[in-house]
Amino acid sequence: MSGICEPIIASPNGKGSAVPSIRDVPAAAIALLAKNPGATLLDTVIHQKQAIADTSGQSATVWELPGRPASESASEYEKLFTEMLKQLP
Repeated sequence: MSGICEPIIASPNGKGSAVPSIRDVPAAAIALLAKNPGATLLDTVIHQKQAIADTSGQSATVWELPGRPASESASEYEKLFTEMLKQLP
């Protein structure tokens, strides 16, 4: 397989698992994307939070859910969308 969709092959992480540590995935993904001259890497990070996972089960968005984690996620997405829109011509 060639191109930007090449899979990342995970090697054992020393704990008997073929799945890399979740902490290693972002760095590996960034390194892979950085090799693609057509990829634009953005600065905004969307942190993995339960509030985001809850959105599908509650048929709601992070903007509609109560609580600080949902509010923080909403802010992260707003920052991401703003950064994306700045990339448009």
